[in-house]
Amino acid sequence: MACRIAAVVAPLTLVPLAGGASLAACGCLGVALFAMAAFLRWRDRVGVEATRDGLLLGAVPLVAALFLRGCDLECASLGAVGKAELACFVAGAVAGLGVTWRALHSSAPRARRWLLTLLVASMTAALGCAGLGIGGVLSAVIALSLVASVAWVPAVLRTR
Repeated sequence: MACRIAAVVAPLTLVPLAGGASLAACGCLGVALFAMAAFLRWRDRVGVEATRDGLLLGAVPLVAALFLRGCDLECASLGAVGKAELACFVAGAVAGLGVTWRALHSSAPRARRWLLTLLVASMTAALGCAGLGIGGVLSAVIALSLVASVAWVPAVLRTR
């Protein structure tokens, strides 16, 4: 059952290739995402739910990156911030809010669910933004992690 996630991860790995991403980058990120997703799904029910939510939320930056590549936008040189980096940052921020929201509305142990969902969403976002360059990958993953963390702390304090 755990390996059936390949039916979802394989197409997700091929999508950035259509946008011009490197075969090596997509292959490495796709294999890592598959290994993590299969292990989490094999381990327990929380892993199944976290994998499902992480793939869905990580698809937000993936779709944004695909749209940007369709508009012929690429990342600026390293250290510069352009439209592509900003769009990846916003998409990552939206996904980060979703990670925290899903974890808070889960019946599973919230901290564990949050962390696992964050890991899967970050890997999916990195895979999607690989076609834009390292700036897009870093923007999406940093925004996703930062916004999820910032939203997590007050939400947990409020629920106690």
